[in-house]
Amino acid sequence: MAQNARESSPATSEELFEAALQVTRAALSERDAERFQKFGDHMEMTQALQTHVRRYATTSPRLLECAERIALFSDVFAPFFDVVGVLVQVKAEWAAMFWGTWLFIFKIGSNFVTFLERVSDMFDEMTTILPRYQQWYEVCRLSNSAIHDRGRLAQALAFIYHDLTKFCMHIYFLFSRQDSGRIKRALLGAELAVRPFGARFSRLRERLVKHQDWFEKEVYLQEHALLTTFHEEFRSFVSSNENERSRSTLAYRRFDEEKVTQVKQWVNSVDYASTYEEITKQVHEDYAFNKPRDVPGAGADTWSKQVLFFKAKPGFGKTYLSTVLIRDLAGKATTADDGPSVAYFHFDSKNKRRGNLAEEAFRAVAAQLLHSHRRDRMAIDALDLVRTGTGSGHYTSSQADVRLVTDLLLRQRPAFIVVDGVDECVETERFLEEVRSLCIEHDCRFLLLGRPSVAIPHHWVMYGLTDPSVTLEPPLILADIASFIRYEVAILAARGLFGPDLRSVDDLERFIGGDTESLSSASEGLFLWARLLVNFLRSPELTPRDRLDILRRPGYIRGLDQLYARLLGLLERGSRQSKLVTRRLFHWIAFSIMPLSLEAFKVALAVRVWKSTSEMDYLPDYPGCIAVITCSLVEVRSEFNTLMFIHATFRDFLRSYRPPDGMHSHSTDVILHLTPTMFPSPQSKNREGDYNRPSADSYTMSTTWDEPEPSIFAPDPAVVHGELAEISPSHLLCDIPHQPLFELHPIGSDRLGIEASSNSLLATAEQAATIAFARSKTQLTVDRPFLTYAALCWSRHLTEAAVAGISYHTTPLWFTLLSEFLLDRYAVTTWVEAAYTYGQVPRLQRLAHALRHIDPRSSACQGTTVASPSSGLEHFSTETRERAWVHVGLRQLAAALDHVATIHSEDLLENPSLLWQQGIVRAIDPEFWPIWHPRVTSARQVPPERTTDAGSSWRPGDRIASHS
Repeated sequence: MAQNARESSPATSEELFEAALQVTRAALSERDAERFQKFGDHMEMTQALQTHVRRYATTSPRLLECAERIALFSDVFAPFFDVVGVLVQVKAEWAAMFWGTWLFIFKIGSNFVTFLERVSDMFDEMTTILPRYQQWYEVCRLSNSAIHDRGRLAQALAFIYHDLTKFCMHIYFLFSRQDSGRIKRALLGAELAVRPFGARFSRLRERLVKHQDWFEKEVYLQEHALLTTFHEEFRSFVSSNENERSRSTLAYRRFDEEKVTQVKQWVNSVDYASTYEEITKQVHEDYAFNKPRDVPGAGADTWSKQVLFFKAKPGFGKTYLSTVLIRDLAGKATTADDGPSVAYFHFDSKNKRRGNLAEEAFRAVAAQLLHSHRRDRMAIDALDLVRTGTGSGHYTSSQADVRLVTDLLLRQRPAFIVVDGVDECVETERFLEEVRSLCIEHDCRFLLLGRPSVAIPHHWVMYGLTDPSVTLEPPLILADIASFIRYEVAILAARGLFGPDLRSVDDLERFIGGDTESLSSASEGLFLWARLLVNFLRSPELTPRDRLDILRRPGYIRGLDQLYARLLGLLERGSRQSKLVTRRLFHWIAFSIMPLSLEAFKVALAVRVWKSTSEMDYLPDYPGCIAVITCSLVEVRSEFNTLMFIHATFRDFLRSYRPPDGMHSHSTDVILHLTPTMFPSPQSKNREGDYNRPSADSYTMSTTWDEPEPSIFAPDPAVVHGELAEISPSHLLCDIPHQPLFELHPIGSDRLGIEASSNSLLATAEQAATIAFARSKTQLTVDRPFLTYAALCWSRHLTEAAVAGISYHTTPLWFTLLSEFLLDRYAVTTWVEAAYTYGQVPRLQRLAHALRHIDPRSSACQGTTVASPSSGLEHFSTETRERAWVHVGLRQLAAALDHVATIHSEDLLENPSLLWQQGIVRAIDPEFWPIWHPRVTSARQVPPERTTDAGSSWRPGDRIASHS
């Protein structure tokens, strides 16, 4: 109707007033129309507003302020209808509907005070723009007979009435849930269907200014030619708006898309789709999950009926079931107009890149709801207003902001939310409480999946509410497991893995005298068991006879534990090298301090303790070979760029695993037979070039098969940390050049010469330096993928190995590596620079304290106290002196690091290369840092293996003085 009114040429003032009334009538729902009040003048509306707001006098003073600002606007605008009455015959309904609209907006906006405050700000702004109608009323009343063209003056006033009415209805839509069909009827062809809220208010202000100019000229000049000119300008302006709207639809759409992207970035969701997409790839059309039918639908009379919690044992296939539910619900939602939204999240304790917090789940849900409402401009306008004005103001949304986003979107339409792995959430009770709160306030349905150990909060059922738990029993899934096994066995048979004569499932079943689907009875209702069985049968270590024996005797692999044990037994049959790789891989996944990338895993598996790593040490066909080496117990998770166990239950099994009788278990890879001559003397520091190490052959693993075979996994965490502690220091000593990681910049330098990139032309020199440093750090991570972990975590592994209090009869290898590391000051400096580069202030006090558990005395001298490296150590063995010196040296280095951190940590975090400068005060004890020749004149210092600058007299042989 509004569009038709604009397109009629020209539209009379009466037509414009009636068109505005039609906009209001069409926009109101039946329920809101019944509650709508009409007022004869603004005084009646103001009195009703005061009566309504008194109930909030003590609880919400902000509402009182909003009411006062609306009343002020009504006082300024009230003479408008008096001016109209001078020009044309006024209908009472024009004013009655107009004043009723203001009170109605205030009432429905009372639940959104922050939004109402923003609307009140807009009213204040319009108050300053609108003409002073009281003054113009007096002018028109006195010069009534001199007015030549009343129709055009009335038309000017009708336009502003029409625009304000449409703007009020736009605000009404933001505050209320709308039926899309009614909105479509009311707004079909209207400009607010394509223009965002902020842009529409800007247009309204511009129109008000134009209106004021036109009206003043009409009243003052009254000259026909000039009036015609201004009139045509205004008509041209109105027409140009319509033309611009049609031309700018695409531009507004792009603007909306950018706004949605900005809100998504602000919500800051974690990656929620990778697990779903990975599992979906494994779903084949030939077998379908027999999913539960009892899904909560609409019309639940209590909030507890909006929650359904599926519980099943670990390995049942809950994650697989969740993907089937998600896909089924999403398929139904897309076939219905304005159907419910579907959102999901998977908690995963194997993924160390996430904290598995309740907040992460709700951020992911908010992001998905936002995506499903991306075409709803009113909702996006409201969310953008939260982001830019009424929210917390943080660059990333707070938890309260995320809840507000979720509330706003759930008000628009119902939603199904599927959450898997609730037992793996570290805040289970908090998560369930948030679920309860959302179900009470909104029309949403939660489908939760987790282990039976998850306890339902007692107050959920204390009032007789329905228990949402549904236990999934094995019979529910046995048919699906049988179908899955038959499908996968058919593929293996076609490949000839059961022999050249058994190429089909039917041939195979006739040969073994049974049905392959009967294997499902040994699964105990666990879908994970079926996956493991298929991986077992795929192993290249098995012969066709072995595979047939497995099919004939499924009782030997009943349940997860027996199947895990069989898989580990198969790995124990592998070559020595494959067992060592598997062992190290298991240890890294189970006990790593922080997540390792695929490239970091590649280096960690290739490191040879006390030897340099070369291309000859890397696994061929990595990471594709990992599944073959580990019988698929370790999976390559490309979506997370890491390696993970096939399931969390495997980690639990490994911690309690013991090899079967007859299989030797060994706590370390090999026993290194170290003699006193193998320990570097702490006194011998006048070394040139490379280390004064023991011979490589002394530390080479024995290849004689008379020694005990290494077991696949050492269950003792202290032993595992000890083994991992050998790898990181060895990498720092043997694979990382002991020199600055980046180009050196003099102290106090703002890194001149570094320019801002083309996309940051306004960046300062400091910002440009930060950009360049970030790029250099990224390149360093690419070139040295394991350096991040080695620099940040080696001391943690040493600490965990030391605090266990293990009685070492011989010095552990990691202790000797630590000794050599402390003796090389340039290696220490490179490590400290790397730690600061990756944002960590290095500390060693905890490690120094933990090493007290390792007695620095040999068994032959238990009664002698060792106070310092110089207190009678000549009577002890070399091994004992080694231990004593490490204790003292580590304490000195820890104190030096604390001193540097206290004074220079902020500067070093910004420019880690300052460690290599001469001017910085390096430590209390200067022994732990490079000392350059006193005649050095250049501000830039060069470490070993680098060419010195001109004028520098530094020599690679210059080392610190030793203890006397």
